[in-house]
Amino acid sequence: MKKKYAIICLIVIFAIAIGGAVYTVLYQDNQRLYRSVRSYVNRHGNSVVSLGSMTDFRWEKALYFKHPTSHQEIEDAIGIRYTGETDLIAGLIFVNEGEIVYYELMRRDFDHLFTRRSRFSFNPRISHEDESNIRIFLPDDIFEIGKSDTAGNYYLYWMEYCE
Repeated sequence: MKKKYAIICLIVIFAIAIGGAVYTVLYQDNQRLYRSVRSYVNRHGNSVVSLGSMTDFRWEKALYFKHPTSHQEIEDAIGIRYTGETDLIAGLIFVNEGEIVYYELMRRDFDHLFTRRSRFSFNPRISHEDESNIRIFLPDDIFEIGKSDTAGNYYLYWMEYCE
């Protein structure tokens, strides 16, 4: 009986570990920028900052793309091969010395954006009339960041490019 109980416990622990690993792979890779903005805004309030000051890694340029954008369009813009997701709401790819060092993906399901009743929005200020769905940013580019209360349901942390 004890052996059967031990096996069941091991199966449950294994399932929880696998579930946690899958969650981390699918969702946690997209929260570094969000967490940085959230932390800064909670300490200093709505502010104006450089994009580079919101990251904790080295990068030379960041490419924002929105749907629909092809792999070829992304590769032409950043000058290196991109094999990541493109069937997204949007993506932000950080490049340093010819390599992708980080990416922030806004997937079609928004579940990964909700963390403790908060949400993240990145506005690159691409107009609807603009033919390109791509915008390149440099570390010194300036953004306004802040937090809005959306009728008490959740906080919206946001980052908007200052042209």
